[in-house]
Amino acid sequence: MSDILYLTWRHLVFNRGRIGLLVVLVSLVAVLPLSLNLLFADSAGESAREASAAGALWHAAVGIAVAVSSLVTVLALALELRSRRAEIEVLARIGCSGARIRALLALEVLLVGLAAGALAAVALTLMHVFADDLLQLAPIL
Repeated sequence: MSDILYLTWRHLVFNRGRIGLLVVLVSLVAVLPLSLNLLFADSAGESAREASAAGALWHAAVGIAVAVSSLVTVLALALELRSRRAEIEVLARIGCSGARIRALLALEVLLVGLAAGALAAVALTLMHVFADDLLQLAPIL
């Protein structure tokens, strides 16, 4: 198991630019809708009709943003796996079993997901703390 962890770590360090982009994209999928809803919930001073119309607009914008960022994330993950095809073939040729290669890829995805979750938690915490200041800087509708 330690060899899988070591290979995964070395791959993440060697490809830190691409992996960093994946972490940002995955965390963006989590942060974007929650932060927009947080900002919209904190905006006050609108009548019920204006709030309803603005809410529908925001929900549509959030839906589009989540769809686009999810698509970009899936495409980035697929591109990452495709770019690793030669590396996977080399691992198979030197004697790695299919289960070990799958474990290596699964561990990489798990580590990217954990890093993205941590980044999303930090971003949402900052958004929650500074929501009032952000609303004063850029009024919503």
